[in-house]
Amino acid sequence: MAKVALMTETLSPLALNLASALEQQKQEVVLITSRSEIEKAPSKIRVLAPFKRWSSFEALRAAPALLGENFDVWHFLFPTADARPRTAHWMLAALARGIPGKVIAGSFSNIQNVAGWKNEKFIGLLDLALFPNRSFLMQMKRRHTFGSHTLAEVLPPLDWMPSTSTPRFRDETQRLLSGLRPFLILPDLQSGPKWLSQSPVDFVVLRAPPRRGSSHPHVFYTGELYPAEREAFMKRAKALCLLYGDYSVLELQLFHQWSEKHQIPVIANKHQTELWPGLCWHTKSGWVLEESGDPLRDLLVQNPSLQLERGFENYPHRELVDSTLNELLRLYQKSFALRWT
Repeated sequence: MAKVALMTETLSPLALNLASALEQQKQEVVLITSRSEIEKAPSKIRVLAPFKRWSSFEALRAAPALLGENFDVWHFLFPTADARPRTAHWMLAALARGIPGKVIAGSFSNIQNVAGWKNEKFIGLLDLALFPNRSFLMQMKRRHTFGSHTLAEVLPPLDWMPSTSTPRFRDETQRLLSGLRPFLILPDLQSGPKWLSQSPVDFVVLRAPPRRGSSHPHVFYTGELYPAEREAFMKRAKALCLLYGDYSVLELQLFHQWSEKHQIPVIANKHQTELWPGLCWHTKSGWVLEESGDPLRDLLVQNPSLQLERGFENYPHRELVDSTLNELLRLYQKSFALRWT
């Protein structure tokens, strides 16, 4: 069993999911957060809230107590687009890094978390840097931000909440959902098709909006969603479209889970079905499209209601190799071994 400090300014779905899942796995978890977040904290998990501004003064004042906790893992979470490494993050990461046998980890949710050279340098303090998708990871690799000791991996956000959790559904999410035409769900939209402005369906992207906002009237960005909110989108969506993103195998596993759980058809390309066999069975559990031309537009013209031949069918598939949580625990161990053995 490891003692894990999860440091996060806000108790977002990402932070709460991770804390609850680790606690279910019998890991000792302590959430370290802002004073204003105390009311959101789950009752079963210990919470420390020594920070208001995450300043150097607050870090120095909190350091003796936090270091005295003797955490095995210091995991810094940046769960929203406006989260940044603050002075307190820098100081605590540097202090913890000087203690033998500790793992310093960081999870980033958006490229804005590390915008600017100073924020990028924070990654150099980490033994383990985790990114939600492959495109984000490759972007950081091209910038040469990782130290020789840093293990950088893709780890999608945990798709889990304890059954006793109260479903959370925000008013702004309900307003967005109510105003949509028939729509596709997209985990990412790196570069959409040229016909977006005339699209017969809306595109709902499970990401924070670009800094300049959406330039297309039929593209909507959700930001981070609570599980109940995402389930509502999944129930109403015509399909889960994977054509416009570059995904890791672990991400494709997660999308496969979503598809089966919600019986939502998948629109994928051949390369993705080769990476994860069973991701999509053409016309049975979705559509496998060519990578050239404009296959999605052709599909929408030929089959505007996106009806499958016989309804969603759960065809045989490979079992998931590891849950996201098991993968995280493995990466903690691997990071420790790379640095300390």
